[in-house]
Amino acid sequence: MKKRIYVYATRFENLNPGGDAMWKERDRSKFVIELSSNLCNVASMTDATVFAKMLESKATNTEKYFYESHEIEPDLPTSLGTEEEYVSATAEITQ
Repeated sequence: MKKRIYVYATRFENLNPGGDAMWKERDRSKFVIELSSNLCNVASMTDATVFAKMLESKATNTEKYFYESHEIEPDLPTSLGTEEEYVSATAEITQ
């Protein structure tokens, strides 16, 4: 079974990408990753280190992210349906 992990990070913007970097804190960003249940450990400090390392891959010369925290969604919810099913049900009730 898969679990969804939400990773929170602070985003920094480089105000001088053409010269010496001048980083300014901008906002909080949210990332998601789905992992098998056996890879999820609520108390794992390794997870925090791995997520911080993964955030490094999102860095460019104009922005970078610093890991803040993460949370594990207990279980992926059961799907109610697709967009097509939603549109179909809407059409049925509006006729």
